[in-house]
Amino acid sequence: MGRLTIGMAHFFERLLAYRADVYLLTFLTVLSVQPRLFRFDPQVILIATCFSSLMAFVYLFNKTTDLNEDAVNTAGGPIAATSIESVRILAWLCAIVPAVVLWILTMNIALLLMYLTVGVMGYFYSKPLPFLSASIRLKQLLGGKTFTSTC
Repeated sequence: MGRLTIGMAHFFERLLAYRADVYLLTFLTVLSVQPRLFRFDPQVILIATCFSSLMAFVYLFNKTTDLNEDAVNTAGGPIAATSIESVRILAWLCAIVPAVVLWILTMNIALLLMYLTVGVMGYFYSKPLPFLSASIRLKQLLGGKTFTSTC
């Protein structure tokens, strides 16, 4: 096998190792909003794929910021210290590439704004909110975890 093939296999192995069930559930949820469920409109499949990838960003990025918590509760297994940066890069690719594809193929500003809003919420789920003096993440606020998960 070539290096590119091995690299892509490693990429997808990493991606699926962290909550593949959530990506699938997101994909199916977006597909379910079609007027006729089994019609398979290519644009809806594109949107479902992009939002599933965004959920991968949220989960992967959170894994790179929750090293202490995951070491205790081993939710999905902690990330090895040597692979934190590669998982973080993978997370950002899961957010940025679909956003660009979504914009180029749909040119729908409302859809892109919804995508970006969910992405920003996912980011601040794991990173401190910049407008608060304390180092507080969205998931630490009362109802923050539930609100973020619902969106």
